[in-house]
Amino acid sequence: MSVINDFENPGYDYGDYLKTFVSISITDFETDSPGNKLNVGEKARFNVQVSNKGNLKMTNVVIQVTGTTYADVSTDGSTWGSSVNAPAISVNAHDIHKTIYFYLKAKVATDNAKDIVKIRVNSWDGDLPHLVHIHYPKSIASEISLNKEISATD
Repeated sequence: MSVINDFENPGYDYGDYLKTFVSISITDFETDSPGNKLNVGEKARFNVQVSNKGNLKMTNVVIQVTGTTYADVSTDGSTWGSSVNAPAISVNAHDIHKTIYFYLKAKVATDNAKDIVKIRVNSWDGDLPHLVHIHYPKSIASEISLNKEISATD
């Protein structure tokens, strides 16, 4: 299973922020059977981790998981379909956040490793306050100088 960061696909216009500052990855992958191998009919679950390395707070981030011909997907492990969205999350600037668990159910055997689900940021909003926050070392105060000549005697 691989992560799809399909931000270059002309069908999706996410803008430069996602391309530059955001990455998604699969974490906490667990299967019904021992090991990471899946058999037809077996289920697995995983989280999606959203990493925001930029200066925008991302709000209302909706992660979409879409099954392929090899697997159906679910957010509750019992209602299966071809595509599901997680409840919206917020990801602060310079932070990482995980979604709820997504579930997949293997439908068809593959000849070798194949992409069995696709994951993408379906929608999000940007929150500007952090972007306009001035970042500076807090131990250094703002500093100005008084520039005057001092003579030895008057």
